[in-house]
Amino acid sequence: MELKSPTPKRKGSHIPKSAPLPVFCDSSTFFDEYGNYGTFSGYFNGNSVIVDDPEEIKALYTMGYFGKASLSKGFPNFGKHKMNEPPVLRETQWQRRKEWSDKLKSLIDTLQEKKSKGEHENNSATSVIDENASIPPKTSMDIGDDTINPGEDNVSSHKELPSEESDQELFTNEINLSITEAHNLSEIAYVEDKDVLVISDCNDANNLSNLNPHIEVEPVKTVMEVLYLTLEEAFFLSFALGCLQVLDLTGKPLPLLQLWRVFNYSQPDFIENYVAYHYFRAKGWVVKSGLKFGGNFILYKDGPPFFHASYIVVIENITRTEDGHINNKEGHLTWDKMNNFNRMAETCNKEIIICKIQWPEMTNSDREHPLILKKFKVKEFLLRRWQPCQEKEIND
Repeated sequence: MELKSPTPKRKGSHIPKSAPLPVFCDSSTFFDEYGNYGTFSGYFNGNSVIVDDPEEIKALYTMGYFGKASLSKGFPNFGKHKMNEPPVLRETQWQRRKEWSDKLKSLIDTLQEKKSKGEHENNSATSVIDENASIPPKTSMDIGDDTINPGEDNVSSHKELPSEESDQELFTNEINLSITEAHNLSEIAYVEDKDVLVISDCNDANNLSNLNPHIEVEPVKTVMEVLYLTLEEAFFLSFALGCLQVLDLTGKPLPLLQLWRVFNYSQPDFIENYVAYHYFRAKGWVVKSGLKFGGNFILYKDGPPFFHASYIVVIENITRTEDGHINNKEGHLTWDKMNNFNRMAETCNKEIIICKIQWPEMTNSDREHPLILKKFKVKEFLLRRWQPCQEKEIND
């Protein structure tokens, strides 16, 4: 049975085709001088992984089309100039952004003031410690059979002084930790000036001639676009490619074993979804969510900017008993379900792939480690509706 030829997009894409991860690409900036690939970073928020660095967002999307932009339909280009024209904002939107900008500046200034105050107190405490740090010479006085060494008491008291210094350092470290986010925020926010085109809030068709457009400068970028990675995409980049480091909301890196357990806890069907995702990614398909079409995934050739999706993937979990019989974990696909999938596929000019995932025999402890993935078996079946009239034409 021949595979379906992908349908190209009518409108040509401005995004050039680039090599997928982790193939070397000269246009990428994520390789060091030795040719080693760098590591992206993302934050796990409970149901997805967020990447906020603009360069990393661009690389992840163009080199494999991973993730979904938060404010753009396709390529992450929110707020960027199109055809040398600045973004258009309503007057209300512009006033709201100015309020956000003022609040952001005041927050950064307040945290900067706290940090400078903490450094000043730390320096003053250090000078006091230096003045009292002199140790008297060690002397001894004999009183009967006892010998008193007064220098030892001073030494012991001097050894207790650094505890005050440690408290001061702890206080300073807390301030530094509280201001780290402000530093990162300021580095992201204070970018080069951006021009925006502001128009009035007239919604009446009769007042379209009185839009009063004017150019404003947005010195602080208050609306930032991020990239959302699904759990399957994030684990594929971390486990299979080794180019993504996932952090928790406190900035602490999550080890691979902990990442596997957290993803399993957050998404009950994560294991079977990842097995299917890894399987089709290894075959060269660009795998995206198929929720819109009633399936688990949809498969693209080259990527969404160039072709429409060719297939809808439906996952079916099966287990094999000791006597060799195959059981379905959630129930076999009924004729009604297959008919519904087929009608959906014909409506959107796609085809159905039934992905049967055979689970190995495992214990609860086996599920706690990602090495169990190599014991899974995957079989794919192409589902098509047989039409007698077409079969007759072929035979004739």
